[in-house]
Amino acid sequence: MNVTQQAISELLQEIAAERPDHYLVQSADEQALATFEQRAVTQGVPTEVIRQLLDFYQVANAFSYEFCLGFFACEDEIIFEWWKKGDLWLSLMHMDIIRWSAGKFCVGDASNVSYSAADEYETLLALLIGCRNYIKATEAEEPEPDDDY
Repeated sequence: MNVTQQAISELLQEIAAERPDHYLVQSADEQALATFEQRAVTQGVPTEVIRQLLDFYQVANAFSYEFCLGFFACEDEIIFEWWKKGDLWLSLMHMDIIRWSAGKFCVGDASNVSYSAADEYETLLALLIGCRNYIKATEAEEPEPDDDY
């Protein structure tokens, strides 16, 4: 595992720590990785973007979390559905969409490439860190269950 893959693995393990059997961090197999890479090269996806996505998929293929993260499997053709507009559709969970667009990894929704400039990241790893921070902040705000029944 390279340094980026190790960082991705640690982030996802941290996110999934409370329910590791539910939120599986499982790598793509070699055939799926080769399929993704071949499609990305054929479509003309920038080499650096392909490298970052391969680093991710070598750690976690189709990783999903309750909100914010719902990555498609790397062999899923839906990733390239928006490529004619120059976007890669990477993740869908509830209303959150993660895509690569205009040189950045973004968190937005169907109508907005990103919710704000703060939701645009130079690297996939930076986006994952941003999502982890969002998840932790959101979970910290959730009220504790009321035991006074």
